[in-house]
Amino acid sequence: MARHIKRLARDYERDGEKSPMVKRRYGRGQVEFQELKTDLASLHRGLCVKLLHLYKIVGKEDLYHASSS
Repeated sequence: MARHIKRLARDYERDGEKSPMVKRRYGRGQVEFQELKTDLASLHRGLCVKLLHLYKIVGKEDLYHASSS
């Protein structure tokens, strides 16, 4: 996926002003990248909540907060 985005960026820099097709492909790549960032942020948030819940269950919530400092 990263290679795909790099290739799109290179093509856009090379002839993006001239080619509407490259502009469309670049735009789709940007949308896909933004969706991936959103998904990753959601995953991170969900994992942090699960970890906090586990720390609370074992009675070590203070350790959870100490590790995030």
